[in-house]
Amino acid sequence: MTARDLPRRMWKLAVWSAALVAVTASMLPFRGRLNDAHVTIGFLLVVIGAGAHSGRKIGFAIATLSFLAFDWFFVAPYDTLAVDKPLDWVVLAAFLVMSMIVTQL
Repeated sequence: MTARDLPRRMWKLAVWSAALVAVTASMLPFRGRLNDAHVTIGFLLVVIGAGAHSGRKIGFAIATLSFLAFDWFFVAPYDTLAVDKPLDWVVLAAFLVMSMIVTQL
């Protein structure tokens, strides 16, 4: 990576982060009615787009941010990184692994 590539990478990271914020904001009003599959699909679309368009590093960064947003906003208790049910750990771990695999491809 050259010094000229850094602004371009930062711009791509900002664009995909904004996409992640938009998807999160669009699902947030419905979080009581959404199940884990809905949230996973919404976030995976952003992760796949970021990885396919911007490369592995940005894809991994967006996958990690998606994992954190998933836990913070859509796993009870809300607005914490705590997990109430042990099965939710399985869902979060599966999401993170799946996101990383998709980004790698």
